[in-house]
Amino acid sequence: RESLYDQTVSRVAPFVRCRECNVILEDVPKEAVIGRLPEKVREYYERFKRCPGCDRVYWEGTHFARMQGVLRRLAGATLSGG
Repeated sequence: RESLYDQTVSRVAPFVRCRECNVILEDVPKEAVIGRLPEKVREYYERFKRCPGCDRVYWEGTHFARMQGVLRRLAGATLSGG
């Protein structure tokens, strides 16, 4: 059975559009953006997305994890009526 969080995420589709220009993000190989990444990001992350509109690069770092937590809390509040 699909959780409320999963149902919400599938409808809302977070993390698929650029937060700057709202264009749909594209997967990009690490090698294509490695020169633009902070040292720790180069070291710890392997999956990246790039906005074809503004060329911004995204990865699933701490901000991504925090935002997933926010969505989970919102889905839980919706489920409990809060």
